[in-house]
Amino acid sequence: MEIIPSAKAGGTAGVPGSAPKIPTAKAGTDSVSLQQTDAIKQSLQQQPDVRPEVVDRAVALTGDPQYPPTHIIRAIAHLLALNQDDSSQ
Repeated sequence: MEIIPSAKAGGTAGVPGSAPKIPTAKAGTDSVSLQQTDAIKQSLQQQPDVRPEVVDRAVALTGDPQYPPTHIIRAIAHLLALNQDDSSQ
């Protein structure tokens, strides 16, 4: 079977409206709304520097001989082996 590419075969070439639409600048829209950014900053500032419940969980996990699970250690080892840089030898 031979495939012969052709614009007439039904691809998007030459089809009106198939090109991506690029937004155009409108008059008076060159300002940026920072309301969401301000809300995120305010929320972060309200967070405590240390979260005791997270520290307690971390302490508990460090004492658990089954953490991290073996399959996680193997997956990380596999990724490290795949990304080993030969130039560092």
